[in-house]
Amino acid sequence: MENTKINSSSSEKQLLSNSGGLGAFAMKAGIVLVVLLILADLLLPDISELKRLESPKTKLFLLSFVQNPQALFKISEIEEDEGKSDNAIREMELAVGLLEMHGANKQVIQKYTDRIKYLKLKNSDSTAAH
Repeated sequence: MENTKINSSSSEKQLLSNSGGLGAFAMKAGIVLVVLLILADLLLPDISELKRLESPKTKLFLLSFVQNPQALFKISEIEEDEGKSDNAIREMELAVGLLEMHGANKQVIQKYTDRIKYLKLKNSDSTAAH
C-alpha cells in the first residue's frame, strides 16, 4: 500500500515537471488569442459596410420582424421626438397593417390611423414652413 502511494506521488511529480508549467500555458494562450484576433478581423465587416444598414429599405425589412403594434407605436413616438417624421409615419403604417391583419377592433385601428393623419399633417406643415 505504501509502495502504491510512493509510485502515485512520483508519477504526479513527473506529470507536473513534464507539463511545461505556466510559461508554456501563457505562450499557448497568447498564440490562440492572436489567431482569434486575426480571424475576427477577417470575418467581421468593416464599419463602412455597416452604414448600408441605415438605408430605408433595410430598416423596413428589419421592422417587418416586429410583430407588436404597440412597440411600433412607441418607436414612432421616439422617431417623432427625433424629428424623423417620415420614419414615424412608416412605423405607424406598419402597426396599422399588423392590426388589420389580425382583425383588431376598429377603434384601436382608428387610434393608429389618427396618429398617421396627425404625423402627416405635422410633416406637411413643417415642410411648408421651410
